[in-house]
Amino acid sequence: MRCVALIAGLAGLAGCDKLFSLETVPQPPIDAPEHCLMAIGHDDDGDCIPDDVDLCPGVPDPAQGDADHDMIGDACDPDPTKKGNQLLLFVPNTDPVTLADWQHNGAWAIINDALANGDTTQGIEDWAYYNHVYPAGLEIQTIVHIDEPGELTHNVGLGYAIPPTQGGSPPTADEWSCSVLEDTKGVHLDLFAGGAPSEPIIPQAMFVAGAVFTLRLRVEATKISCTIQGATPAQVQAATSDPGAVPPMAQPALYTAQAAGHFDSMAVYSLALAPAVTSSARSPQ
Repeated sequence: MRCVALIAGLAGLAGCDKLFSLETVPQPPIDAPEHCLMAIGHDDDGDCIPDDVDLCPGVPDPAQGDADHDMIGDACDPDPTKKGNQLLLFVPNTDPVTLADWQHNGAWAIINDALANGDTTQGIEDWAYYNHVYPAGLEIQTIVHIDEPGELTHNVGLGYAIPPTQGGSPPTADEWSCSVLEDTKGVHLDLFAGGAPSEPIIPQAMFVAGAVFTLRLRVEATKISCTIQGATPAQVQAATSDPGAVPPMAQPALYTAQAAGHFDSMAVYSLALAPAVTSSARSPQ
């Protein structure tokens, strides 16, 4: 039985980590870490700044640098030298019942303050789409941990996509995504723009249990850009695709393919030059 069948009953979720071999998902700090000097509210990134006032709630940034003074910290700002970015959405994945906020297929569960998927099945992509549609002109950010690689080609990533009515992978024309992919050639950045893939190698990166990658997908009206950062400064790669048109409205999404992994949180930011978007900015959702 899949974890997703047990979402309505929280008691059933207790065994999902073992059922899908996700016992490797570490216990993150649900509240302030012990090294913080005082008790604070929820602190997803463990930098001792509570989520509701953190300038980068999903990326550790204790210095809270903000060069352009737009209340989006330099560590996560899509345009760190231009005013005008907004935090449109922050999903800290803290409570099992919040899985209802995602349209999903496959072995997804909220485990230890993370959205986790333990499916390493060959040939299967598991997608989780957040139940809100946003216009193009945004950047989606997440940090993903590799828990168990599959045996052959596998990847984990994020996307801006139009979900199919029955769930599962979006049609290729409706998928705009950024992922870490490993195949026989090595570890790549996989930028997929409406059917056109781009796979530059990520220097020194390894797709192994315990590896951590920061992913950023920038979606503009006519192009997308993807940046992946591994554990060291050398493990970074970026690519841009200019297909000429991006869906004007789609949903932020996370996915895994033949690999078990977990996502600490997901944040969506408006671009500085994008049209104004109504936002409930400082309240984690």
